[in-house]
Amino acid sequence: MIAFAEIDKEHCRVNLELNILLGLSREKHKNIVQILYTFRSITPDKKVCESMVFDYMPITLSALVKKLGGRHPNYLDIKLYTWQLFNGLMFLFHSHICHRDIKPQNLLVEPAIGNLKIADFGSAKVMKRYVQSTSYQVTLYICRSKF
Repeated sequence: MIAFAEIDKEHCRVNLELNILLGLSREKHKNIVQILYTFRSITPDKKVCESMVFDYMPITLSALVKKLGGRHPNYLDIKLYTWQLFNGLMFLFHSHICHRDIKPQNLLVEPAIGNLKIADFGSAKVMKRYVQSTSYQVTLYICRSKF
């Protein structure tokens, strides 16, 4: 199975996200979502859309927690998913990538086999050595409406 994402090309960070994902996918890390194929299409209103095909993961960590309905998750699952999250983050660190939007909605899981993958690199940044980084990202729903 595969997953499909379509992004409006006018979104300013599409090329950066695509380049980061293509670079990371070459390494085939088990805790990073893999991009399998990309293509462009033109919508009827003449907008260019970048489409990406990913390996399929059935549910987000956020949806999995909601599905539990207040029950406590299995302690071993917590340990397994936490280890995989840090394993993926360590790989990103060594690849000089800062994700900048780690949250349960961006963590994909396959509960049947206990696999977790980091996804959604739309806010990611390539970190360069000896270059100070002062930018920061705020998730939109945290921002107050007056901004």
